[in-house]
Amino acid sequence: MPVSWSAYVDLVERLRDTLGGDDALAEAASQIPAVTPLLSSFAALFITPIRLARFFARTLDPRIWPCMSVQFEALPGGLLHVVHSVPGDYRGATSVFAAAAGAWRTTPCRLGLPPAEMLAVAVEPRRGDFLMRMPAPKSVSASARAIAVEAFARFAADELATDAATIERASATRSSADPQRIGAIGAPDRAITLAQFRWALTRREAEVVKLVVRGLPNKDIAAELGCAAKTVEMHVTGVMKKSLAKTRTELIHLLWQLEGAGSASERL
Repeated sequence: MPVSWSAYVDLVERLRDTLGGDDALAEAASQIPAVTPLLSSFAALFITPIRLARFFARTLDPRIWPCMSVQFEALPGGLLHVVHSVPGDYRGATSVFAAAAGAWRTTPCRLGLPPAEMLAVAVEPRRGDFLMRMPAPKSVSASARAIAVEAFARFAADELATDAATIERASATRSSADPQRIGAIGAPDRAITLAQFRWALTRREAEVVKLVVRGLPNKDIAAELGCAAKTVEMHVTGVMKKSLAKTRTELIHLLWQLEGAGSASERL
């Protein structure tokens, strides 16, 4: 579940103060694999530490912290360059990125591998820049993969199967009604939920979509959500890329199709 950035910063800073500094906080963050065994089992699906790190950077982290931008680059020789950053209008905290360094270091440990070698760590109030070398992967036994598949099922398999069946069965029953109606009444929760799952939208992007289809310009959306217009623009751009919509009108049309898919699934 996404969390408030400010609340997360408060928590991390309290932990830092309790533990005695950023170095101690980073060390504590390195213990995360030991306290999340289910996620570690699920991690075995990715086989290599680079693939697992890509999942964290591009899928999991943006869902937990929608305000955070993550640049991910896999380099030759097992090198990995990751940069976390938050916009200037968000609260800065070096402790957050110090903790991230500890978490990245032990990402391979979820696969039963040694920690990553941290070659360069640069921590700023709103930015963390990490260059690391991941260990070579090892073969995964059939039993380990079976455990991983079971763990994955506990995360999302049922939702994936349901969504796939809904979209497939509804493809021949799209509504012929005017797609602009969805803009007039606002996007139904069902359409937004399907869009959020289908397009891998963050919580904040889903909130922005609801206001976009009401016809609000970016500045009014920013006022509704209590953020900067540039932040809204960033979220709208992200939604357009994920949905493959070229205009807001096309985005509304795609949402209407999802609403039709949701209605079809109720009749099945």
